[in-house]
Amino acid sequence: MENTPEMRIGDPERSRAIDLLSERFASGYLNVQEFEDRTGQAAQAMYKSELDALIADLPAATAPESQSAQDVSPLEAEHELQEVRRKGKLVNTIDAALWGIAIIIMFVGIFTEITDKWWIVFPVAAIGSWVAREIIGLDDSEEEIYEELEEKHKAERQKRIQQAYERKRELGQ
Repeated sequence: MENTPEMRIGDPERSRAIDLLSERFASGYLNVQEFEDRTGQAAQAMYKSELDALIADLPAATAPESQSAQDVSPLEAEHELQEVRRKGKLVNTIDAALWGIAIIIMFVGIFTEITDKWWIVFPVAAIGSWVAREIIGLDDSEEEIYEELEEKHKAERQKRIQQAYERKRELGQ
């Protein structure tokens, strides 16, 4: 589905907008009242166009001097985050398969005594994990970002589940 201005948004988009407003406030582009008004509106926003209006008159993030001065649009940044998330999920799936198979082979090797070389599966699995990261192109910094994104996503989901449970309890269901 195309990302149109009237696209509904969720908590991740609201959070990113509030983070951006916080950065601009800290840099002196917004006064206290503007910051409070805009973050309040961002927290209540339902559509992308509402968030866009809150940040339209603010400058893009400035790159550190050691980096290029190329501005990255919020859409490009979101695309990059989604790509990191895709790569991270793929690497996690491959790791789970490799290490799961390694553990199964270890147990088979130990209990059947078919071979005493069962331990070799662990170095092979470690090399497989490394090769997967190299082929997929997930570097250490991206993997840290992925893990941080997943932790935040899990915490937000847990919070929503808790809120839904409490609301259901309030309604007596």
